[in-house]
Amino acid sequence: MLVVRAWPDHPPAGRPHIVDGWRRVIVDDYDYRGLAGVGDDVISLDWDTAVGDEDLRLFAGQAAASPGDVLVAPVRTYYGPKAGQWNLADADGNILGTGTPRAQVFGFGMVYLPARLLAAYTGQQPGVKLTDMWFASWHLDRVDPRGAAVCWAVRPVHLHYPAAISGTIREDVTSNAA
Repeated sequence: MLVVRAWPDHPPAGRPHIVDGWRRVIVDDYDYRGLAGVGDDVISLDWDTAVGDEDLRLFAGQAAASPGDVLVAPVRTYYGPKAGQWNLADADGNILGTGTPRAQVFGFGMVYLPARLLAAYTGQQPGVKLTDMWFASWHLDRVDPRGAAVCWAVRPVHLHYPAAISGTIREDVTSNAA
């Protein structure tokens, strides 16, 4: 199992991101097809998603316990119908709440993907982008109608939120602690 950092071919200038030593896998126009070329099971972290060492190790341990199954971490997103929603949904697009054990639709902020499933997707879908939504749909239809397991014990942070980008936070959410 390899940990990789999914990195955009053309990162937006000025956008908060993570700089670390994980191998970078280029993602062009939201196409994660490069993950299939790694040649191993992967834990993929998006370029703007942070995770602590303890959480990463816990996630890897859970993935290793079921190496043939997709595992996703809940990541909050801030650009959608509701700021702070999870990157998890049911097949009808309803955003899932905290603690839901499986997600039929999931984002790739932090995800474990078995190599055999990456190979199957790219083999069965020649020329089709490997996006999180396309992969989740394929996984739901061809692999597991329950969706992917969610690892609620870890909480990676997606840095693409207004305060991180602007460097400001609204006064009504700051504390008055001295």
